[in-house]
Amino acid sequence: MNLTRCSLAVLTLLSVSLGAAAAPEDGRKPVLSAPPAIGEMAGSATEELNAAGYVQEEFFLQGEARSYVNRGTWSADGIWDVVPAASAPYTIRLFARYPAKASRFNGIVFVEWLNVSGGSEGAVNWTMLHDELLRQGYGYVGVGAQAVGVTGLKRGNAQRYAT
Repeated sequence: MNLTRCSLAVLTLLSVSLGAAAAPEDGRKPVLSAPPAIGEMAGSATEELNAAGYVQEEFFLQGEARSYVNRGTWSADGIWDVVPAASAPYTIRLFARYPAKASRFNGIVFVEWLNVSGGSEGAVNWTMLHDELLRQGYGYVGVGAQAVGVTGLKRGNAQRYAT
């Protein structure tokens, strides 16, 4: 992976926020990796992004998620006591879009949880906002973390999205 200052800023923000939220109690951190170079990234907007002076990169984030269960009675006040329960491995897909020139990056990263209502990953907010995001130098990260989206990705490129 060839990382620029801008991509490092985007990935640092992402890994700090996801790592802090997803790190298990034993201190292990999620692992960020590139997908296999088989075919093109799902949802790619290469031509439009290149014309706007942007790049895009796709990543997988793998780790172990921990669930929690209630301890005692949960009252209506929303202050509840929980204890760790089962854990399970996960892999999610992320893609980052950001200005190729770090001087164009405005320092703000827009993060979108991808919509899977149509049976695959859809970047609804990107579709509505991309002109403004590109014009003003925003970073953008799409997060695909739902089983329906993964199934859609595998229909399009089973080898690239096998994991």
